[in-house]
Amino acid sequence: MKRAASNTKVTLRLALYRNEIARLPNVCRGVTVRESIAWMTVQGTDRILRTGDTAAFEPGKFPAVVTALGGTPLVLEVLGGERPRAASLTPARSSVNPACQEGVS
Repeated sequence: MKRAASNTKVTLRLALYRNEIARLPNVCRGVTVRESIAWMTVQGTDRILRTGDTAAFEPGKFPAVVTALGGTPLVLEVLGGERPRAASLTPARSSVNPACQEGVS
């Protein structure tokens, strides 16, 4: 992942509660975490992002997946690409292995 360009447009804002998971639209070019902690998997690479962090990536064959980890709801801005239709957001299973969350509060 790389740092997003400052002119990248916000196309979608998401709010996720702890252990909720969402698949981001394939046209997504990056994200900015506005509040809380996100665990994101992009093209097989896992990253932990905290409030204020921005991550950029090239749209791939497989969508990025993000989950909320912190004690407060995750507020995430999806950057770049075309504005997705609401129906294009695909909810994933809303369970995360608690062992994977050790050390995250």
